[in-house]
Amino acid sequence: DFRAKLAGYGITQDKPDDVLWNFEKFLISKDGRVVGRFAPDTTPDDAILADAIARELVAANPDLIHAIATPTAQAVMRTGSPIALIFSSVTDPVRAGLVPANSAPGQKTGTHVTGLSDLWPVRLQFETYARAVPQAKTWGTIYNPQESNSVSHIQIMRETAKGLGLTLLEVTVNRSSEVGAAAASLVGKVQAITITSDNTTVANLEALVEVCSQHKIALFAGDID
Repeated sequence: DFRAKLAGYGITQDKPDDVLWNFEKFLISKDGRVVGRFAPDTTPDDAILADAIARELVAANPDLIHAIATPTAQAVMRTGSPIALIFSSVTDPVRAGLVPANSAPGQKTGTHVTGLSDLWPVRLQFETYARAVPQAKTWGTIYNPQESNSVSHIQIMRETAKGLGLTLLEVTVNRSSEVGAAAASLVGKVQAITITSDNTTVANLEALVEVCSQHKIALFAGDID
């Protein structure tokens, strides 16, 4: 509970509904109502926030919900709502639990969920990066193992690295605030870093770029965004 967390810092409320200015984050409905209150360290990629937004969308009872990226689509699924769900920017919808295992591209899923996959050509990308910096024999990557899209990418990266005779060092994070420290842990160990479509890492890409710039480590990302 975020109030208990704030109390640990000596920040308390006189009344249950009192607002602790500058120490809370709010989720506001389209009609201006406060529908969620969160701890100050809640980040945009936090599953707690995604779940709250998903519940609010479902409560509005729309005809259809469009979810962009794996974590947000999974948040809508966790509500258990039968509202039609269309996803996009999802790497592996089967692994993410969005569609049945027997779902085939271009075919009906048999459920209220369908969408588009954006699986990167991970193998081709890694091979291209390796040619760009042939002196890099040890590569690093950062990802959140709770993101099924990232796990799918990492598996291909491991296989590709092995085939190229390269070493791949993996560092995992659970929150975007951990990305800077994860990048710092690779300094002196790798000559290059490549990242997947990991939403957690991308949410704090600035921290990764700063470390790589400071220590002259080649950094590759597979998405122009």
